[in-house]
Amino acid sequence: MKLIISVLLLMTFSTYAQNYGLINRAEALLKAEKPNFKKVEKLLKRAKKRDYGFCGNARMTALCEIDFLEAKMLFLKSEYVACLSLIDSDDTWIVNKSGDSLKILTLIKIHGKETIKKLIEKDAERMITRTSGYQYKDICINLDTINYTFCFRDQEDAFDYKKEVTIAEILQKTNFYHLLYDPKPNTKQLKTQIP
Repeated sequence: MKLIISVLLLMTFSTYAQNYGLINRAEALLKAEKPNFKKVEKLLKRAKKRDYGFCGNARMTALCEIDFLEAKMLFLKSEYVACLSLIDSDDTWIVNKSGDSLKILTLIKIHGKETIKKLIEKDAERMITRTSGYQYKDICINLDTINYTFCFRDQEDAFDYKKEVTIAEILQKTNFYHLLYDPKPNTKQLKTQIP
């Protein structure tokens, strides 16, 4: 019996690792100096059809990562509206911290850095109370003049429950803060900043 279970687990792991390789190859191609978008699309299409084992979470995680790579590809192809639409969907929930950075980069490309900064700063002093059920909480800011609600995750790992903090304090701990407030961004490094 132990032998059968061991063989099944080994086969499942082997299948999972092999199929995840398509996702990893697509990601590597996107990081190239000149990405081959047709090849990336083919790899991601094949990856969507693959089996990721018997665990539903493994499949959901893989599909989320595939959708996130598709959003990255749209960004690199300058298809910003489509990128924002995909990254805002529930299909990319597993990579939400990286998705927050990609959202900011996309909003900057569409509306400009100063516009996005000003709209976020309008709501920066709003207080948020962290409670025990708060972990993984989305925080949403209405960017009214561009008709968009920017939702992001509180990314601080250790915090005091029942403590009030401002959105500005929360923003400072995010992985996208530097994209908005770096006084001299290096546009050549923009591609490497894409999560």
